[in-house]
Amino acid sequence: IGNYAITNHNKLQVEYTGTDGGYIEMNNLRQGVLYSNPEATAVLKDVHAVNMGLDALKSAGGTITVENCVLDTTEGHGIYMSDGEMTVKNVTFTNNAKCGAYILTPSVLTLEHVTISKPGTRGVMNLGGTVKGTDVTVTDPRGYGVSNERSKTGVAGTVEYTNLTINGCQKNNVYSTGEGCKTYITGGVLGESALTNVYLSGGEVTLTDVEILGSAAADKPAINVRAKAVCTLNGSSRIHGNGERGVNISGVFNMEGGEIYGYKSDKGSGGAVRLFTGGTFHMSGGSIHDNRSGYGGAVYVKTSAVF
Repeated sequence: IGNYAITNHNKLQVEYTGTDGGYIEMNNLRQGVLYSNPEATAVLKDVHAVNMGLDALKSAGGTITVENCVLDTTEGHGIYMSDGEMTVKNVTFTNNAKCGAYILTPSVLTLEHVTISKPGTRGVMNLGGTVKGTDVTVTDPRGYGVSNERSKTGVAGTVEYTNLTINGCQKNNVYSTGEGCKTYITGGVLGESALTNVYLSGGEVTLTDVEILGSAAADKPAINVRAKAVCTLNGSSRIHGNGERGVNISGVFNMEGGEIYGYKSDKGSGGAVRLFTGGTFHMSGGSIHDNRSGYGGAVYVKTSAVF
């Protein structure tokens, strides 16, 4: 099939109407399954597509609903959005050479019961758009799990996940950068990552009722909060596992609930938390227990840091 299998300029509905649980099969597409133009409306259901030369789903605007699909092996992204609104339900993306989903401002993406497996660069990359996800699983990303960043024009992104699970990540499970970017994660498990599990070089990340399993790297913390970034831990969140320590703080870390435990070493400083110069640690709830290090098994505070 040449270029996109379906290009939509107006109103479109594609779905399998049989009663045997079947699906529409598409193979070896030059570009992808669907391209939607501004102001168009599209509904795509029950499609299984394999081997696409670009992005499986591409939105330049309008409203798109995608349900009960399997989109396997693309040379680009699973989803590419430069504008518009897209709702994706019960869909599996596999082997995207780039991102599972790549979102640009002012796009709005809603994910419900979505699995992204083996993306090349990121599971979901948000650049100034809005992403809302419920029951999202990212497995074996060759880069980052999910990221939230400012657009090239300086627009801050907003991301909200409920029950987010990430496993087998080769970099950071959660990556935040850019003033004004806000990321909210409620529930789920951030499995052991190859590098720092949650990395903030800017923006704000709020973690509620999330289990964070640390880093596989002996010299990396579970959470790294750099200068100008803010991270809040609350609810029944738990930080534990391998790695250098629980949290490194050069920016602001608010512990309103949760636990940090199980970081034990006879060398180094700060088993659970290390405050670097200029960092601020506000602890109004939660507990820090069963940690050990050469200096400050629970919290190590450097000069000009605030605890």
